[in-house]
Amino acid sequence: MISKSLKKFEFPFVTILTVIIMTGCGMDSVEKKPSSTRVQPLTFSPLTYFDSQCSRCHGPNGAHYGDDFGKGLSEKKLRTIVDDMAAGPGEAPLEGAELAAQVAFHHSLIVKTPFIVLTKLETNGMRGEVMPGSEVILEVDGKSFAAEVDGRDWSISLPENSLDDPAKDAPILIARREGSETRLDLSRNSYSHSGTVN
Repeated sequence: MISKSLKKFEFPFVTILTVIIMTGCGMDSVEKKPSSTRVQPLTFSPLTYFDSQCSRCHGPNGAHYGDDFGKGLSEKKLRTIVDDMAAGPGEAPLEGAELAAQVAFHHSLIVKTPFIVLTKLETNGMRGEVMPGSEVILEVDGKSFAAEVDGRDWSISLPENSLDDPAKDAPILIARREGSETRLDLSRNSYSHSGTVN
């Protein structure tokens, strides 16, 4: 009796198992070594967003904010202000990682250190945005690579797959501008200045 009832499920079970095995053995499922970068690039460009949605009132890169911008603001209050401004006058509401990155950009303006973000990772390099006027350098495994910077956009060409070795130290992006420096550990985040406002 039990074997008869199991026979009813034999064909669908074998078919499903075959599909699972065949799908699991495809080329797309081959395990790739993790990149030593360990973070995913941010698909949002905070400086481009600010330029197109905010600069008409706040000036390029927040130039109209003034020296006292953000003094005494908590992280929560800064987040609320950025969220309200994006949804209101900016007419382009932000959520999740996009809002967090825009808050981080504003944090960089408060502490007066250059903001930097990784927006694309390629087999032979990386690219992103940085506060205009900055110099960008990538340090990885004891070597330094200078970026080409054009306005707010930066790119670094690297030997192909040079970031794929998990034994290498995590890459560090460095942005220098007007005597200040920002270091971004790419094993932790794809953009700088995330965290608490001081």
